[in-house]
Amino acid sequence: MRSIVLCGVALLCVIATSSAVEVSLGPTLAVKGTVNTVAPGNGFKTGFALNNMPDIGLTTRIMLAKDMGIGLLLDVESTGYGYIVLNRFS
Repeated sequence: MRSIVLCGVALLCVIATSSAVEVSLGPTLAVKGTVNTVAPGNGFKTGFALNNMPDIGLTTRIMLAKDMGIGLLLDVESTGYGYIVLNRFS
């Protein structure tokens, strides 16, 4: 708990001494495929699947001090994972 408070105080000091705070905001979009790597039960196997819905989100970057390269990055995303289970005997 003490280290979290110290990090917060250090962050506030950097914010207070920085001459300009740069804020960037932008959308994110990703398409991916997944496969289940866990061994399925007897008679089944898994396959590769492309996700039906793309990953969408919002990325925010706050640069607190440009000369020191200190900043915060926040990603808020909606993501999904899918896989195919195939019956080996059919």
